[in-house]
Amino acid sequence: MAAGMSKDADPGKLTDQLGQRWALLETSFKYHASCRHTHPAADALLQVISTYELNPEAIARVTAHVHQAAIDILRPVVNPHTVHQSKFRLVLY
Repeated sequence: MAAGMSKDADPGKLTDQLGQRWALLETSFKYHASCRHTHPAADALLQVISTYELNPEAIARVTAHVHQAAIDILRPVVNPHTVHQSKFRLVLY
């Protein structure tokens, strides 16, 4: 499976430092079904909606400032055609 998912698969890494290195410290939760780079903007929007008791349908546009890594990953997805592509969609101007 690793060879099918990667050009430089190394099965030895599966057990390297087993019982010594705990990846839990390098793990995060995804609260939204989208690219992790979209989460801060989504979280901020949800906070504004909650704080000001806004009706989401009344919001026409939101401007969010994001970091360069998010722009690099999200900008290429202009017209998503699949569910997977839509998870990387954030309109960038």
